[in-house]
Amino acid sequence: MASLLLVVGGNMELASGQLRLEQVDSQLAQLQSTYAAALESVAAATSPQALAGVGGLRTSSRENLSIPSVSLRHRLGPPALSSAACCTGR
Repeated sequence: MASLLLVVGGNMELASGQLRLEQVDSQLAQLQSTYAAALESVAAATSPQALAGVGGLRTSSRENLSIPSVSLRHRLGPPALSSAACCTGR
């Protein structure tokens, strides 16, 4: 009779542990979902397109910058630096 009570008590403990495990698993799934949503939000906010929009930059995927060809036989002069914008809007 005592062994039967021990088995029943053990099964109750096991069921209680499984219930707690399911609760923790549910909390973990919720936290992972929240983390994934936050990560997606940060990724969208820090994408090159979003950063260009915040900075007021206008970009075009078809914009070509001309780069003049230079002979490799002659040394280049010092670079000319300017604070003006490099590209003009079209």
